[in-house]
Amino acid sequence: MLPPQLAESEYAERVYAGVLGKIIGVYLGRPFEQWHHDRIMSELGEIEYYVHDRLGVPLVVTDDDISGTFTFLRALADYGYDPNLTPEQIGQTWLNYIIENRTILWWGGMGMSTEHTAFLRLKEGIPAPDSGTIARNGATVAEQIGAQIFIDGWGMICPNDPDRAVDFARRAGSVSHDGEAIYGAQVVAAMEALAFSGASIDQLIDGALARIPADCLIARMIANIREWHAVGFDWRTAYRNIERVYGYEQYGGGCHIVPNHALIIHALLYGEGDFGRSLQIVNSCGYDTDCNSGNVGCILGIRTGLAGIDGPLDWRGAGRRPDVPTHRRRWARDHRRGGGGAPHCRRRQGGSGRDNLSTAPLLFPVPRLGAGVCGVRRGARERGDGPSDSTYGKWILPCLEPDLHAARGPKGGRLHALRFTDAATGADRSRPDCGPVGVNCKSHVVSLRPRRPARDAARRSRGPFGRRNA
Repeated sequence: MLPPQLAESEYAERVYAGVLGKIIGVYLGRPFEQWHHDRIMSELGEIEYYVHDRLGVPLVVTDDDISGTFTFLRALADYGYDPNLTPEQIGQTWLNYIIENRTILWWGGMGMSTEHTAFLRLKEGIPAPDSGTIARNGATVAEQIGAQIFIDGWGMICPNDPDRAVDFARRAGSVSHDGEAIYGAQVVAAMEALAFSGASIDQLIDGALARIPADCLIARMIANIREWHAVGFDWRTAYRNIERVYGYEQYGGGCHIVPNHALIIHALLYGEGDFGRSLQIVNSCGYDTDCNSGNVGCILGIRTGLAGIDGPLDWRGAGRRPDVPTHRRRWARDHRRGGGGAPHCRRRQGGSGRDNLSTAPLLFPVPRLGAGVCGVRRGARERGDGPSDSTYGKWILPCLEPDLHAARGPKGGRLHALRFTDAATGADRSRPDCGPVGVNCKSHVVSLRPRRPARDAARRSRGPFGRRNA
């Protein structure tokens, strides 16, 4: 149930903006993930916008920060939206949806990757939360960053209810993490729950700190960073203090929670609630840039809504750059020729029919608001083989364009559509003719992909090297 002061349409927009903020932040920071601040300054300068083209890498790729965030949240639907969902049930969701050595996690091995270690514990029959404890895996493994980077969905389902968000964060995070990693995740989830009220940055931090132990390392570190901010240090000086006191040299493992959580708080304070400025600061600092930037983007997306994202910089316009995928250009061409196309692709009328890339569809289209959450599946239905409960995974994203369910693609190909679930009641409101979407909910994030049954059937009938099967 939504709190009475939050209208359904406002909740839908803020969740949509939170997801957009998460995705924008991840894709902004991903090309230089784990770079040190000095290398970023030397090779890229302060991060002001997407830099993937300067580094020769794609902008939009499958990323664990995004897929894990929305996959693990499927535990709620699978267990009947039970508010008393247990860590063991969330751990079972890991086993249900993760494909070992292929999807979602960094598969770095036992004792190297925290999530891989927890997954192997679960496979061995060790249930959560024992699968992620310090006692079983050691403090270095258990206190890495993963609980924090996957926590945003739990905050977004608890608008203005930080106590429940913190409780869910503990249960979800304890599948793989323990100790300070849990406290860091709880701080992020609490800030996201409180952000639906539009509270100030200081109010978000105060509300989160009230819900973790006052003597824990995360709380003491946040107090130090706020002191540095209050005495007037600029963000660069404050960053050097963070590096000296809470940097990677002080905290072991590949990607510890403490240095990275410090940069999230640092960016929120020095960005003063501005979406673009906060992302620029957290990415310019370095460390685990895509994770930190994704959390900051989600918090501020919820807090400011779409208006805060659509500022001086066109964060959603990266899809209009020359690296826009080929199939999107083809759809733009088909739309101009009257052949259909994605419903949210808007074109200029007239002209020679050879539009330039400035009119390609937005990477993150503006939604037509309507409430709901869509659970996205990838599996047999994506290949046109019929319904599937494939373990490939399910992603949760705000479904704000329900008319896309019955959309038709170019040349009559049926688009993959969404399973549309009412956010308040959990009732399935899908259209009967819908098929699921692929990774990262392409209807809202990248594009819709048409399915052409005749072509797909012909391809399946061919063997290796194009030879037709007997």
